[in-house]
Amino acid sequence: NNNIGFAQNWSRARILDGPGFLDILAQKRYSELSSSELAGNEFVFDDPRGLSGDKLLHWYNYGRAVKLDQVPSEVDLVSVWMSRLGRVDREIECYKNGIETDWADYLYPKAALQQQYQVSVSNRNEKNSYYISASYTNKEGARVGMGYEAISARVNIDSYINKWLTVGMNTMLNLRDNSQVQTQDDRRVWSPYTTNEIDNPDSPYYRYTTGSGITNPFLEAKYTDKFGKNISLNSNVFGKVILPWGFEFKSTFTPTFLGNILFTHKSSKNPQWQASNIRTEREHQDQYNWQLDNVLSWNQTFGNHRIEASFIQNAEKRQQWVTRAQGWDFSPSDVLSYHGLYNSQSSSVGSNDTYSTADALVGRLFYQFKGRYSINATVRRDGYSEFGADLKTGVFPAMAGSWTFSEEPFAKKWEWLDYGKIRLSWGINGHRNLSVGEGLAKVSVDNRYLRIDQDGKGYAVAGSMISGK
Repeated sequence: NNNIGFAQNWSRARILDGPGFLDILAQKRYSELSSSELAGNEFVFDDPRGLSGDKLLHWYNYGRAVKLDQVPSEVDLVSVWMSRLGRVDREIECYKNGIETDWADYLYPKAALQQQYQVSVSNRNEKNSYYISASYTNKEGARVGMGYEAISARVNIDSYINKWLTVGMNTMLNLRDNSQVQTQDDRRVWSPYTTNEIDNPDSPYYRYTTGSGITNPFLEAKYTDKFGKNISLNSNVFGKVILPWGFEFKSTFTPTFLGNILFTHKSSKNPQWQASNIRTEREHQDQYNWQLDNVLSWNQTFGNHRIEASFIQNAEKRQQWVTRAQGWDFSPSDVLSYHGLYNSQSSSVGSNDTYSTADALVGRLFYQFKGRYSINATVRRDGYSEFGADLKTGVFPAMAGSWTFSEEPFAKKWEWLDYGKIRLSWGINGHRNLSVGEGLAKVSVDNRYLRIDQDGKGYAVAGSMISGK
């Protein structure tokens, strides 16, 4: 299968064309005038080519220390008008020559191409079933440099070994490339009266589109190298056993692996950056989690009585390894980009490794009579490694009762009622919203604590104290 389409880009409408740009500038200048300043000057930021006579003379004399009796014939009124709107020589030159750059065409595609291709195979019989698929995705983003590529694969297998044993696996693999570098996004400041000279380093407008002030939106992306890869592997492996007397046991193992690599380098060739901006950053992040669930359940119906019971044992583990390295002040050069971190004369390295575990035991009993009256009771005990040393586990009971009165004979007469139920419940809740290490002892600095010297004299000093459990 394949899926190719286009996503319309609404961001284009936010970039102004030439007339719209000048209109916004004029409105801004008018808004800066007080009511008294605006009186009689409601047209002084308008295009003078639409004025004549005394009105044109008033327009020309606005803001001049020496007022004239007539507009000099040699005066370039367009240049005066554009300067009054805050435009520089480059913009005035382009305006007069009819040169206008549509930055929307450069930065925001009219339609972002969306491609996805998929192949799959599946089969099923009395003993086995499987589904295998692979896909490739290539999506352009709303702005140049926002797209990505991805490859994914999926495998689902179920095998019925015999009438009492079933095993299976569901696994998903995703690979994603995030190496594109986004262009600058500041729609408010790009003047249409200029040209995009990013491919002409010798142009005086290569760095600043109008000669000063406004940086070319492609400049930073051109001198930034980026290598970004993400990988995720999610799997679910299970086995189910049918036991005598209505019992069933299911065990599920769910491992997850996440890997991220991000290398970036800001090149010294960028005339915009100072020495402190020229640097390389490399980051590796890996995360491995697993969870094990064992469920023993029993379900039986005796006439009007339905009974369900289940016992769950859960265990999980989470580990993460993060390493970050930065380098700057390169010698002899930074030509090797993020491959040449060893050429940096100044560097920093940091890491953050985390580890946590948790477990849970859950018991549940459910009873229902005639499909109308139900009682449900649950008790669970949860443990978490980040809890304090004196309270690693918590017990959380809950119970509920319900009455489905729409199943009563008297309710059948109510044609306006399809379903009605009353339920009462009680329980104790808990949470484990703690960051890794939060339950450990911490060292902090506090000047309020006294230091006692060998003579028994106390005085306040900056020092450390141990807090928490």
